[in-house]
Amino acid sequence: MAKDLVCEMEVKEEEAAGFSLYKDKKYYFCSKNCKEKFDENPEEYIKTEEREKEQMLPEEEMKPEHEKEHEAKSERI
Repeated sequence: MAKDLVCEMEVKEEEAAGFSLYKDKKYYFCSKNCKEKFDENPEEYIKTEEREKEQMLPEEEMKPEHEKEHEAKSERI
């Protein structure tokens, strides 16, 4: 599965409406329209994806102690 960076929809590579090759990486799209939008300004969509990845915590950081901390904070609200 791949993520269409324009509409953020999950796309099966073999069923994609198209793909673009940008900086030696393939990006798959659910529609011709999404592919055209990406092709007009690929950096815009790639930078958005990179920012989202930076904001995600690695799974190992989500320890039970961390989850308990969130539970305690939500109980106070």
